[in-house]
Amino acid sequence: MPAITYAQLIEEPPGSQSVEDWIAEEKKRGSERLEGLDPLTFSSTLKGIEKSWEDALVFLPGKFFSTSTSKVNLDKKYPVVIYLHGCAGITPSHDYGWAKEITKHGFIVVMPDSFAIPKRPSNCDPTTTARGFFPNANLIRIIEIAYVYQQLAKTSWADMKNIFLMGFSEGGSATARSEFKGFNGAIIMGWTCTSKHPQFNGIFIPKKTPVLALAYLDDRWYPPGSPWYGKCSDKSQGRDNFTQLSFEGTEHQTLLAPGAVSAVDKFLLDNLKK
Repeated sequence: MPAITYAQLIEEPPGSQSVEDWIAEEKKRGSERLEGLDPLTFSSTLKGIEKSWEDALVFLPGKFFSTSTSKVNLDKKYPVVIYLHGCAGITPSHDYGWAKEITKHGFIVVMPDSFAIPKRPSNCDPTTTARGFFPNANLIRIIEIAYVYQQLAKTSWADMKNIFLMGFSEGGSATARSEFKGFNGAIIMGWTCTSKHPQFNGIFIPKKTPVLALAYLDDRWYPPGSPWYGKCSDKSQGRDNFTQLSFEGTEHQTLLAPGAVSAVDKFLLDNLKK
């Protein structure tokens, strides 16, 4: 697997520090970002990170069915939304629905499959909302973003001036925790940006990057009194380009929330670069 540099994880242009060196450096300074990291398990998982790209679903404008990254054949560049699924994996009813809505406006949606990575179990039980089964998942999703971005830059069809990041639930948390530059905007769905753990508490996206957050006020995954109860808007201080759309109810999925699709459409189109 080609080395992903630390500079590619945080900013461009690329530097020379590998992910492995970054992990060692973070540990040396006692970074809370790596809390709960099992080095052996993570090392074996990192070696398979390319599978999240190779097995990604790609939704193209004007096409009903998805394709794979290796089969995209286009004669021009398109803006791209990197869409990160939740801890239950890619769901046809919700994630496909979002992709099909977004492609209507001329965007490609690339949906990396985190569960294609060998030895990558789920970190949650969607039926009970229990979580914490695979803590390494949290850092893996961050590396996943960097790897997919890196691979998009090698294609002939991704307009690298117009790359957006969008995540739902576990993917929404990874989006909020991403410190990467180079995105036109970030959409956080089904996450509150709130936690008792500092590495999850807040929005770490660069402050110049526009952010849209979508969530139900009493999402069953983050009930009142839990360490995750709150809103991303509570953590948005100092952000001039932040918008929160909150919905009444306990639902988790956002596709059918009133006004959600139109808000996402507007956000993407408003932040396109010509």
